[in-house]
Amino acid sequence: MKLDMRSALRGGVVAASAAVLIATNAVSAGAQPGVRNIRYGDSGNGVHCVQMALNLWGRAHDGWTGRISEDAPFGEETRGALLNFQRQNNLSADAVVGPRTGNILYYNYLKPAGYAWCYYQVPTA
Repeated sequence: MKLDMRSALRGGVVAASAAVLIATNAVSAGAQPGVRNIRYGDSGNGVHCVQMALNLWGRAHDGWTGRISEDAPFGEETRGALLNFQRQNNLSADAVVGPRTGNILYYNYLKPAGYAWCYYQVPTA
């Protein structure tokens, strides 16, 4: 009887552990947790990635010849370029890089250009 109870407990622990592993892998395949939206006044690697992506986008599209500084603070120059990008891509022009804007910036410009490390800096869905 004791042996059956131990087996049942072990089976329950194994099943619970498997469920945690499956849930963890499902989360890592989608949006990366802990990456917050990027907005005016922010600084750091996330802003730098956004600035690089906006410059890559600008080079790839006629009609936008500006180049913004890739110096990390999110100021007026970055805000203006981001608003232009959002309007051109039929996104909500709010000057905030959330998952929808981040998806386009990352998957269309940063990742193909070799900046895969930006995945952990820019919000994506």
